[in-house]
Amino acid sequence: MLKLIVWDFDGVIADTLGPGIEVWNRIAGSSHPAEITASDVRKLGIEKFVMKLNIPFYKIPFYIGKVKEEMGPEMEKAKVFPGMVQVLQELKQKYRLGIVTTNSRKNVDLFLNANKMTKFFDFVVADVGIFGKSKNIEMAAVEDGVEKNETLCIGDEVRDVQAAKKADVRIVAVSWGFNSPELLEQAGAERIVSTPEELLEAIDLINQGVETPDKSLL
Repeated sequence: MLKLIVWDFDGVIADTLGPGIEVWNRIAGSSHPAEITASDVRKLGIEKFVMKLNIPFYKIPFYIGKVKEEMGPEMEKAKVFPGMVQVLQELKQKYRLGIVTTNSRKNVDLFLNANKMTKFFDFVVADVGIFGKSKNIEMAAVEDGVEKNETLCIGDEVRDVQAAKKADVRIVAVSWGFNSPELLEQAGAERIVSTPEELLEAIDLINQGVETPDKSLL
């Protein structure tokens, strides 16, 4: 039985793809004039996305830091994905919930406070390295005193799937975030859901030990 659910933040709980792209294009425009779109992000994944922009990987942390900084004023206006509050309310009655994100703690707090959602989460681990989530997931499980098979991750990107697999925990991917369902399936996501409400079904199936060979509830 699951005891701990670790959530990604951007693209899963907070609808920040659009504002993030606007900020990115504004910041990177002088050095990398080709504008990016939501379709670029969803179809390419982080590695191909960076390659398309011809940005050296060592510069990525700088750009991410700038985006997080300039996203601050947008966080209180960012939308919660429809149905997510109700799902969190239900899950909070049964599980410990936490957030592990590359976004800043300040931005997460601004969003959670503005939407009265702080009560749902037992912990927030922020400013995680872009490929450093697996260690933080493992640490969250250890600190909560739960086994790996009692831990579930909810994410929207290929790197979330990769981090969960590296940490040896279950993963449910959502289709409404930063990466397309096709990319998530290629990365080996066990289950892909298309609405927050379907998360409840996916979690029930995991607790029942039901496998989904087609990697999708759809």
